[in-house]
Amino acid sequence: MKREYKVLTALVVSSLMGFSAMTAEAAVTVTGPITETEITGNSDTGTASGNTLNVTDASSDSTGIRIYGGTVSGGESGDASNNTVNVTNTQVSQAEIYGGQSRLGATNNNTVIFDSSSTAAAVYGAYGNTASGNHVESAGTSNFLYGGRSYTNNSGNSVLVTGGSVQYTLSGSQADNGSAADNTVEIRDGTFGVVYGAQGKGVENNSVTMSGGTVSQMISGGYNNQPEGSAVNNKVVMTGGAVTSSGDTESVVPVVSGGWAIYGTADQNSVEISKAVSIAGSVAGGWSYLGDVTNNVVKISSGSVGGIVAGGYTIGKGAEGNTVELSGTADVSGNIYGGYALHQMDNPLTGEAAAGDASQNTVKISDVTVKGEVYGGYTAEGTTSNDATGNAVTIESGTIEKTVYGGYTADGTASKNTVTINGGTVGVADSTESSDTVFGGYSASGEAVSNILTVSGGDLIGHVTSGYGKTGASDNTLTMTGALRLKRLLVTPRQGMRSIILLYSAEVRPLSRWQRRVGAAPRGIRSPLPAEIRGQSLAVPG
Repeated sequence: MKREYKVLTALVVSSLMGFSAMTAEAAVTVTGPITETEITGNSDTGTASGNTLNVTDASSDSTGIRIYGGTVSGGESGDASNNTVNVTNTQVSQAEIYGGQSRLGATNNNTVIFDSSSTAAAVYGAYGNTASGNHVESAGTSNFLYGGRSYTNNSGNSVLVTGGSVQYTLSGSQADNGSAADNTVEIRDGTFGVVYGAQGKGVENNSVTMSGGTVSQMISGGYNNQPEGSAVNNKVVMTGGAVTSSGDTESVVPVVSGGWAIYGTADQNSVEISKAVSIAGSVAGGWSYLGDVTNNVVKISSGSVGGIVAGGYTIGKGAEGNTVELSGTADVSGNIYGGYALHQMDNPLTGEAAAGDASQNTVKISDVTVKGEVYGGYTAEGTTSNDATGNAVTIESGTIEKTVYGGYTADGTASKNTVTINGGTVGVADSTESSDTVFGGYSASGEAVSNILTVSGGDLIGHVTSGYGKTGASDNTLTMTGALRLKRLLVTPRQGMRSIILLYSAEVRPLSRWQRRVGAAPRGIRSPLPAEIRGQSLAVPG
């Protein structure tokens, strides 16, 4: 190994000229074969901060090599900050590179520049007891890459990747036993395994921005990977690139998520997708194994998604206030859920049963074609009954090929859910007479109460029902206005009229012409409806 020590000496200018003495920091350059196990920028300065280490045209196949801009010995206290490592045309595939390192102190504002002709096992902007404001710029090849890593809390670390590859994990930061906040990853090109804005016990305000490149496994803006803590206000913004893993396209694990929490709450996380983005699997704004998902958002205006899209998705608890907005040329192959509460798993730490409502979740669709079903809120069977309440779907335009539900519950009450259709096509032309198209609220085992279905335009193919409940339906309302085309209509009309199913394909006509035929269903109408869907009201301007 060849080492060149370049100390920039003090520049002294006469006080008569109005200048004082100026000192500059030390710079160490390493070239050629590396034979030592530890290379440090502070080997000559005696301080772990303010160093610059240049590693140029260097190489080594040895394991256990560590390269530091500045480092504090393991048993000593002290900070390692404001160090810089520049790596150029260097092949150290078994080495770890750190801008700054301190086991017991802070590591702040360190930088690593890792060029496209370099390889390493791992690259860290810094690794310390705390880590803030550290930065990595990379176009090289490594197994792991972190803007910052800490034993406790970290914040404000960043990564910019313009090419190259990270085989396993690319992360803005990782907090081993603390929180991670305000960390960022920006990807312009390259190939990657897993990408996180940050990981830790509590992740907040972290982000991943991707305009190009390919991710083979998953992306999450913030990943809470410990039993404690939540994922709050993390985001993923994709304007280009691809995620090639399909994962489980039906449910369970998204390959793109704004925020991810194992046991805690996922709240206010978001995913925004536009331009030429390709995602083979599913997308969720906020995702949790065993916690609540609240106020998460997904917005997709173009690109393709091969799995489901959910504003919020949980396996163990409830989904509230989550949103999905699809518009433009977005192409989604799976189902759409404003909020999804699966109730598949009890909490193994607390013994808490899998249970929770789906409430106040929303879906809005404009222009796009959706190949799957659409749910404002969805709740599956749990240990206790779980309700679908106050969820909403709005369809402005586009095509929905399967059923639309304002709110769906497997074993609870569906109440105060709404579907509003202002245009577009719902259903497919070859659907059978028994197929269902739109439900304001649907309860597979319980009641449907006070759900609302409003239709003012578009083509509907199939049955249209404001509320369906296996054990009863009451106070549900269907309002139809404007120029509509229906193939089949399943409603219960105004009080005093018979329950009817209309079977026709024509412009909707005022229902008042049938009001004169009380006691006899007009041609093309079957009566009565099954008991479980009676008791609803129909308002049609005459």
